[in-house]
Amino acid sequence: MQVVNRKMFPAGQQIFKSGDPAHQAYLIQIGEVEISRDSPSGKQVLAKLGQNAIFGEMALIDGKPRSASATALVDTTLIIINKGRFENLMENADPFLRGLLKVLAGRLRTQ
Repeated sequence: MQVVNRKMFPAGQQIFKSGDPAHQAYLIQIGEVEISRDSPSGKQVLAKLGQNAIFGEMALIDGKPRSASATALVDTTLIIINKGRFENLMENADPFLRGLLKVLAGRLRTQ
C-alpha cells in the first residue's frame, strides 16, 4: 500500500520559486495556487490553478530547474508526487508519449 503525502500551505506561502531544483510535483487537493514568473515589467501571472490541478511536473519531465514560482493564494492542501514515483510512471509510459511530453515542456520553457 502506498502512502499519500500531503502538505498544507497557508495563504501567501511560496511553494517553490523559479530556479529551484525539482524534487516533486503537486496535485491540489484543496485550495488555489498561483503560478508566476518575473519579467522585465514585473511579476507575470501565468495561471491560477484550483482543485485537482497538477503543477510542478515540467521540471520533473525535463530535469531542469523550476521555470516559474508557485504560491498558495488561499489555505491550500497539496498531494506530493515525489520524483521517484514520477520517474517510475514515466518509465512505464509509452515511449512516444514520453518524447511528446519532453517536447512540450521544452516549448513551454521558451515562452
